[in-house]
Amino acid sequence: MIHRNIYLEQFSYYKDSELVKVIVWQRRVGKSTLLLQIKDLYLSSGYHQDDIIYINKELPEYQYSITNDGELYDTIKSYKVILIDEIQDILQREKTIRGLVATGWYQIV
Repeated sequence: MIHRNIYLEQFSYYKDSELVKVIVWQRRVGKSTLLLQIKDLYLSSGYHQDDIIYINKELPEYQYSITNDGELYDTIKSYKVILIDEIQDILQREKTIRGLVATGWYQIV
């Protein structure tokens, strides 16, 4: 695994902001790896494992269990840090994300 120090340093400026953090890049360049490193960054800054959920929509456990906004909300509502890989595969995801942002309680990447 290549450690992405430059990107993690840039991310750290926004880590605790109320903004939704979006990673956009071409395919197969390390977005998922960076997302896992961001998870580690949250853990090292005081968040507990129980506060963080990492959803990778390419894994079978999430491919079929989270397909729309309601299923997404039911899955993530009890976490503080929400990391979602391949979020475009979830129908009407923007409704859930907007609602969570409005509460000011969540860190969403």
